Amino acid sequence: MNMTSGIQFTTEQLFHVEQFNRALDATSDPTQLRDLAKQLLKAWQTQKAATTWIMHQQLQGSTNAWAMARSLQNDQADPNSD
Repeated sequence: MNMTSGIQFTTEQLFHVEQFNRALDATSDPTQLRDLAKQLLKAWQTQKAATTWIMHQQLQGSTNAWAMARSLQNDQADPNSD
C-alpha cells in the first residue's frame, strides 16, 4: 500500500524508515514495542501539526499579500486617500 501518493522520501527519510522497520522486526518484547509505537505516534502527530502550521502560515501570507495588493490598488485609484 503506497500512502505517499507521489511524495518522494529523501535518502535520510528512507534510512529512518528502514531503521524503525528493523527495530520493530527485532523486537519481541511488548514493552519495547509499545514504547516504539508511542514514539512513532508522537513523531507522526508532530509532523501533522508542523504541516498544518506551515500551511496556515502560507495561507496567512497569501491573504496578507492579497490585502496589500488590494490596498495599493485602492490607493492608486483614489489619489486623495492619504
